[in-house]
Amino acid sequence: MKRSLLEKEAASWVEEGIISREQYEQIIKRYPNRNSRGLLTIFGGLFIGLGFLTFVASNWSFMPNILKMGILIVSLLGFYFFGERAYQRGSKALGTSFYAIGVLLFGESMILTGQMYHYMSYSATTFFLWGVAALLVYMARREQPLLYLTFAILTVGQIYSWMTYGEAHLGIFLLFVMGGGFELVRLRRDFLALLYGFGYVLQSLVLVFAGGHDYVWLLFLWLLLYVASNLSIFRFPSLQITSIGAAFLLKAIEVFLLDSWVMERWDVNVTFLIVHIVLTGLLVLLVKDRTIGVLNLLLFLPIVYVGGNAGVIALVLLYVLSVGYLIIGTKRESIGLVNFGTGAFLVSTLIAYVQLAWDFLNKSVFFFIGGILLFGLSYVLNRERRRLSGYEKGGGFR
Repeated sequence: MKRSLLEKEAASWVEEGIISREQYEQIIKRYPNRNSRGLLTIFGGLFIGLGFLTFVASNWSFMPNILKMGILIVSLLGFYFFGERAYQRGSKALGTSFYAIGVLLFGESMILTGQMYHYMSYSATTFFLWGVAALLVYMARREQPLLYLTFAILTVGQIYSWMTYGEAHLGIFLLFVMGGGFELVRLRRDFLALLYGFGYVLQSLVLVFAGGHDYVWLLFLWLLLYVASNLSIFRFPSLQITSIGAAFLLKAIEVFLLDSWVMERWDVNVTFLIVHIVLTGLLVLLVKDRTIGVLNLLLFLPIVYVGGNAGVIALVLLYVLSVGYLIIGTKRESIGLVNFGTGAFLVSTLIAYVQLAWDFLNKSVFFFIGGILLFGLSYVLNRERRRLSGYEKGGGFR
């Protein structure tokens, strides 16, 4: 908890007689006021490193190769040396910044060395090795900024592989999933789970589309993430939200594309169906809240195999999901479920309105009627949400 928030809350406890003034002082002393020196040190170190690299880059073409290699090696060892020295002296923020510069310089050194000696690469193996090095540096010091940097390198490397070589790098994907997943289980940080979930979605997009696979495999990979998020060691709300949000967005896209020429005919992929059914059964066994779990499964149904009117079915599933959350949330008097259901219902209505009315109405009339419709729905749904919120504050929940 932040010190400022703690001071505010503790002061209200004193006024209400929950704690005494002496207890207030003792509580505040346990949380020293942290300044921004650590953050400023990291940014200061990064800017110094970037300034040095910019100077070298501006004069790079005038240097002989032997001098270039010497600069790269000395710079790399120098940043790691000063990072280790600062870390051993207790300045972890400064040491971490030097380590981060060293990691960035390692990747740049591989790229520049390849350019110097005209080495041609036909895959993103450079980013894979860069990610391995970044992960090793992180494991040596266990500082979370280094782990975030590793995530960024692996994610950018996978996207680069797709954009440049038209393929997904399996090593990068496995290193991200296994290495990042292990650290997520060990650290158990919600923000790290959010980054991991977002990166996993991007990695899976590249893996499926760059590999030329049917898009339905995205449903399998995202369902796999959702199943994993129901395991006790991997249970993070951020992962569930990420997987459900990605599947919801895909269902919204299906509403517009499944009935068009873009996805006209699809052959049934037997392998996909078998593993998908097995994974679905596993989810039903693992999930604690069976009702919510089965409701979320609607987003992972491969309705593309239904054939005709699959887009309409996708829209119906979105409505069933949103209405289901509203009903369950109202019945359980859960403001969180009602909020999710409200948002999903409004988005589903907007999708349905665009799909049905875009080609038939004048555009000004389209937006005018759409705005009135959404305002009306928002008023009705938010009134129910406020009612439940007020009831919750009044202590009426079970």
